[in-house]
Amino acid sequence: MGFRLLFSLKKAGIKSEVFETFPYTRVEESSFRINKSGVNILNELGVLDKIKKNSHSADSLRLLTTNNDELAKFNLMQRSSAFSDRSIFMKRSDLIEILLDEVKQLGITINSHKKLIKLDQSENSVTAYFEDGSNAEGSIIVGADGLNSTVRKQIYSDSQVSYAKSWALYGLASLDDMKSEIATDLETGDEMIYVDQNFALFLAKSHPTSNLNLSWQVSSYNERKLPKQDHELKNEDIIKKKI
Repeated sequence: MGFRLLFSLKKAGIKSEVFETFPYTRVEESSFRINKSGVNILNELGVLDKIKKNSHSADSLRLLTTNNDELAKFNLMQRSSAFSDRSIFMKRSDLIEILLDEVKQLGITINSHKKLIKLDQSENSVTAYFEDGSNAEGSIIVGADGLNSTVRKQIYSDSQVSYAKSWALYGLASLDDMKSEIATDLETGDEMIYVDQNFALFLAKSHPTSNLNLSWQVSSYNERKLPKQDHELKNEDIIKKKI
């Protein structure tokens, strides 16, 4: 949302700046699906060729048991072979870097080490104050800063994030580490969801050439939020047993 708004403001001749708490550092963490409408937006931004080189598009979604028995297979309705008309999967870090490069080429200023601590609003302006003692004034501020948005907390101090009674873990792996038949299916056009009672594992290819080309997501329902201390300083084997 933040990048799309930046490009739109630039196109409309409206000056904008970005203020980041930390400078961008590449972290190989997760991937996500970008639906056809999102791909169309990326096409409008002129970055589709770069996106194509760093993403994967599947044709079907398979629902399986943990014994690898197929329960159902769904057509993802990829009605065209044209890349711009298909939903895709790609790594978050690749998408951010492609868009950041475009932002820099457009001459949009990105300010790092700007941790927001306070907002002052008037009828026609807003002033943001940062931890380093600096401030910035503009006609509007947009908080594209995620789930624990500092901007939201400043404007709506009483708002609370509601627990959705579910949890999820995301990550990246290599198709080289998968069983050959599963890896082949993921390579040739399938996405997969393995289900077992109150548990689901989603797998999808997310890059055409990278070694970290497998996106995975584990999710489950949980009535009460798990305490943070249940996961802190736990090793891999303990976490595996918990999930």
